[in-house]
Amino acid sequence: MDFKRLSLCMIVKDEEAFIEKCLSSTKGVVDEIIIVDTGSSDRTVELCKSFGAQVFEFPWNKSFADARNFGLERATGDWILWMDADEQVDASDVYKLRDILYSNEDILSIHLINYYGERPEPEKTFDIVHTRLLRNHKGFKFQGKIHEMLNVEEVLTIPEDGLIIKHVPIKIHHYGYMNSVTENKKKFERNITMLKEELKQKDYSPWTHYHIAAEYYGNEEYSKAFDHVNHSIKDFLMRLHTPPSLLY
Repeated sequence: MDFKRLSLCMIVKDEEAFIEKCLSSTKGVVDEIIIVDTGSSDRTVELCKSFGAQVFEFPWNKSFADARNFGLERATGDWILWMDADEQVDASDVYKLRDILYSNEDILSIHLINYYGERPEPEKTFDIVHTRLLRNHKGFKFQGKIHEMLNVEEVLTIPEDGLIIKHVPIKIHHYGYMNSVTENKKKFERNITMLKEELKQKDYSPWTHYHIAAEYYGNEEYSKAFDHVNHSIKDFLMRLHTPPSLLY
């Protein structure tokens, strides 16, 4: 059996509070680390290099997709795992990453556990299935300036009964929605501004209103959140798609 290689791809900026725990959670199972730095002024780059990462500078152009794609283009592994700096692979699942390298699939989803509130607690999470593992050199790339998504429907052949992406039992813990993180990084102001810019695009994603709703909900502006999630449902229906259950 040919040896398969796994590349970890990330974009970062001023993540010294999280980056060591993130990279430690994948230590020993990834074959290369590709870091795209969009302008850190703290010790992020230094810490990444201490893990043997290749660090590439990318001037911030207000597009998360562009920054992620810049990293994907530099990955040499057979498979790519993409993560954020405020995430960690579950210690009991990390070695399962080696098993997926011999899968017949081209893209796989994992179990993403998003924590919110003052401190990480099992009862304060929202859990979703998220596509995080993809075969390299297949044409996968990210789309959307914020809350970027992979162009799965462009790359894969979609059967008549719809596409089902295989799920692998690997958990990733995400701490980016914790109160302390969102307040320190002023994520609400940044995200709302970027998302409203997305709405100005003629072909904006029906997910855009949902993401705006999520931002307003986190900011306790519930009436605005309700309006935007209904806009999202309408957008999906107008495009002849059944709205994802997450919206409801």
